[in-house]
Amino acid sequence: METIAGDRRQDRRYDVELKLQYKILKAGRVLDEGNGLTMNMSRGGVQFESERTLTEGMDIELAIEWPFLLRGRFPIQLHVMGSVVRAERNLVSLRTTWHEFLDSANADAGETVSQELAMVM
Repeated sequence: METIAGDRRQDRRYDVELKLQYKILKAGRVLDEGNGLTMNMSRGGVQFESERTLTEGMDIELAIEWPFLLRGRFPIQLHVMGSVVRAERNLVSLRTTWHEFLDSANADAGETVSQELAMVM
């Protein structure tokens, strides 16, 4: 039998450790909240370490503290929504269904900075 070598993921993963807060969602309601740390990220998913054990199939929203300031002054967060596809102890793999950069000071108001980030990058 022939084996396939190497990483067969579609999206390149970046090893990065960033602080995050997560919300466990069900039918649009927040069931629980916690903190964690990203282990690696790609366009299609995020692997992170959580405070507690989570289970496959959970819908989760992440608010990841981005390491750069917008215009050198304003903190931003990467908000990600997705479903848990793998969970081993406190190591969680999330498949991303949606993401957006938000002004962390106004995240609850929904003020997006994605368009401005696109112009800068």
